[in-house]
Parts: sequence; structure tokens; C-alpha cells
Amino acid sequence: MGGMSFKNIKMTLLLMMLMMLLSLDKLFLEQRKETTTGSLMSVTTVRILDKIRRDFRDSFFVRMGRILDQVAPEQSMEDIPIISRSHHLSNGTERRHHLQVEVAEQQPGTSAPTATSSDTGPTNVRKRETAVSQTQHQQQHQAANNDLLACTFSHWKEIREIQDPRLKETVLGMGNIVLNSRSENTYKKYRTYFLKFKAWCKTFDFQDLPASPSTVAVYLSYLIQINSSAAVIDAAYYSIQWTHCINLCNNPCDNSLVNLILEGGKRLRSKPIVKKKPITPEILEKIMDKFSQVENLYHSRLVCMVLVGYAGFLRYDELVHIKMCDIKFHQSGSHIEIKIEKSKTDVFRQGNIVVIAKTGNKLCPVSYLEKYISYTGLVFQSEEFIFRAVTFFKKENVYRLSKINKPLTYTRARELLLDALKTVGVDFKEYGLHSLRSGGATAAANNNVPDRLFKVHGRWRSENAKDGYVLDSINEKFSVTLNLGLCYL
Repeated sequence: MGGMSFKNIKMTLLLMMLMMLLSLDKLFLEQRKETTTGSLMSVTTVRILDKIRRDFRDSFFVRMGRILDQVAPEQSMEDIPIISRSHHLSNGTERRHHLQVEVAEQQPGTSAPTATSSDTGPTNVRKRETAVSQTQHQQQHQAANNDLLACTFSHWKEIREIQDPRLKETVLGMGNIVLNSRSENTYKKYRTYFLKFKAWCKTFDFQDLPASPSTVAVYLSYLIQINSSAAVIDAAYYSIQWTHCINLCNNPCDNSLVNLILEGGKRLRSKPIVKKKPITPEILEKIMDKFSQVENLYHSRLVCMVLVGYAGFLRYDELVHIKMCDIKFHQSGSHIEIKIEKSKTDVFRQGNIVVIAKTGNKLCPVSYLEKYISYTGLVFQSEEFIFRAVTFFKKENVYRLSKINKPLTYTRARELLLDALKTVGVDFKEYGLHSLRSGGATAAANNNVPDRLFKVHGRWRSENAKDGYVLDSINEKFSVTLNLGLCYL
């Protein structure tokens, strides 16, 4: 190592550590597979291997973070082997977004474990994704700037040429601010579709940014002719449009030919929208009769979700993200107020308050929510999600909320609802989580709730969006013909 610098020696050692880490990962996966298929290798040994692997991995990332902090600003990231550019963060912190793997302690011929997960499927191996903080999301946006923000056009070029060190951080942060002009899901969608366009352009030797109107027109025609859906064509068009917009260059999507291709494609590839049926009060009553026992947390959680979602016209994302600090029981006991901190239509996060009244009957969402909170031991004004995974304790024969404060996933929440509908004899294929929102909206419309209150309660921004959730009853449809004066002739 005579001619190597100290930094190069450290980098070499880290590469060796990485190779050892990969070997440990491979060994662990092989032993875990053997254990789950009946091998004599003890689960305890597998758990020890897993602990060594995780400790070694954590040590590796910490050491790598320290070396990356020492990289000079003018040093190119291509000079750093193995590690992805996205690991090099401006604040020097490590970026770790990995799956934690837990192995159940069940061995052949031994007693059952104290607790088993009831929300993660029948297998003994459970994968759980660690929570990603808001700071990490911002870092992901920043790491992806190179994909969407070329920053070499028009005003961006002028901004990048600012040399005043007092404005350095301000200038570097502008790209992230621009990317946050759209919601995170929209940003991810646009980025995905623009990268597909970029790859297509590279294949046929076209320029992707700025792209010419003819290039975009040919690309959309290509998508149409390979039978892409109208949604894919739409997403491709708007991703190209937005990427050109944020790069401040001439937008090819303003061209009339491109727009004609888009409209023609949507006409050719559009299919009828098959909406899920709304949940009715009769279905709610069946679910309540079957699963209302509050002592069974697995079932009472579902009943509470269904009643609150139906009464509040809540979307899935709004429903599962309710925290204890978002719920306020009125002193008179007449109603509750639920703060919706984040909503699809609340783009500037001003917040909404949903008021749910106490009905006094067995389908009362307020009374059932109160019982559910009391039984689970949830703490008022805490940051705990009220609808999260539950764990079954075999020795005590009881379900309890998971200690991991993470809301239910869409897939799991949907499974719970459809399983309940199937159990009570309803054709579950015709329903989904959105059936709760459309069910409450339909019931309100058919019972002549004023449009203004109806719209505010559901947090709709337009009349068209509101009306799309309502399935008029047959009597309401009869009323049109019956009020034409034909009955009196």
C-alpha cells in the first residue's frame, strides 16, 4: 500500500466491507430459506446471523457517510465507486431506506410464540418497511433533480451562474422548491413517465429536452399503436408538458398537432369506467351484526373504520391517517370533530374539519368510536394512528394494537373490508374502499341533504366531482317522469 493515500486505503477497506456485507446477506437468505422449509438449522442461529448482518450493514453506512462528508465540493461523484449518487446528501447524513425482516420464533416441536402478526399474511417471515421522514422525502426529490431539472435553459442558466457565496444555499434549494409545486405522488408519476420518454428518445436518437413537437407527436402515436390505455397516454403527455415547463424551455405540448394526437388517442383507447358500488346502510347493518363485538379488536377495528369512513365521506388516505390528536369529542356528547390534516383536494394543507353527529342507534359512528378508543387504550392528544396493525397474543387469546405507529396499508385495509363483505354474503367484487365514501354521499343525496353542506362535508372542489359519487335511487329516477305532468292527463 506504499503509494496509496489514507483516503484510498479507507475506501478500499469499505469496499471489502461491502463484499462481506453482500456475502452475509446471501448466507442469511439461504439459512432463512432452509429454516422455513424444515431444516434442522435453529431459528436462533438465523436470528443471530441476521443481527450480525444488520449491525455490520449499519456500521458500513455510518463509515461511508463519514468518508462522503470529506469529499471536496469540486470532486466529481463519479470518482466515488459503488455508492449511488443519491447517498451523497448535502447535509452529510446517511440515507437508508430498507426492509426490516423479522423471523418468527416458531421451531418444529416447540411451543407457540407469545405473539404473532395478524396483518401480515400466513407466512412466518414478515417484511415491514421503515417509516420515511419528511426530510428523507425532500432528499429523494433533491437526488432526482438531475432526472427532471436540466437547469441549463433560460433563467435557470442565469440562476446557476450566480457566484455570491451568500446565495449558494438559496440557489441550490430552488430546484427542490420547484419540484414540490406538485404533490409527491404526482411528482413520482411524472418522473416515471418522463424517464420512459427519455429512454424511448435515446433508443431512436431523438432529443428529449427540449423535445420537438414532432418527437412528442410520434411518441404519443407510438403509445397509441401499441395499445396503451388512455390513462398511460394522458400521463405521458402531462409528464412531458410539466418537465418542459419547470425547465423553462419551449413546450412541445402546446403544439396543435400534439394535442390532436392526444385527443385522438384518448378517443381510440378510452374504455367505459366501471365504478364500484356504494355501501348501503343495509350492508353496514349486516357488518355490525356480524362483527360488532368490541372485545375482538380484529373485528371492532374494521367496524369502526367502516362507520367513520361512511359517515365522514372519507377517502382511504384520510381515514387511515386519523390520529388521536385529530379527534375532538364535544363536551355535550352530540358529535365529534375530526381534523383532516392532509387531503387530496387540500393542496396547500390548510386542513379540514369533518363533523360527525351522534345518531343514538346501533350504527352510531360516534358511540362505536368512543368504545373502540376506550378498549384499545389509545391516548387522547397523542400522535398515535387509531387504525393500524394488530397483533394476536395466543397465550392470552387477545388482539392488541401494534406498537409500531404506522397506518394500515391500502392493500390490507381493502382486504379487511372485502373479507367482511364476503362473510356477510355480499358480492365483494363490486365494492372497494371508495365504496364507503360514495355510500355516504349517495345516502345524503337521496335524503335531500342541501348541496352546499353535502359538498363541504365531502370536501369536493367542484360540482362534477361531487355528483360523480352519487348513485341516485330508483325512486329519485322515477320522480323525473312523475313530475312531467303526464299523470294528470
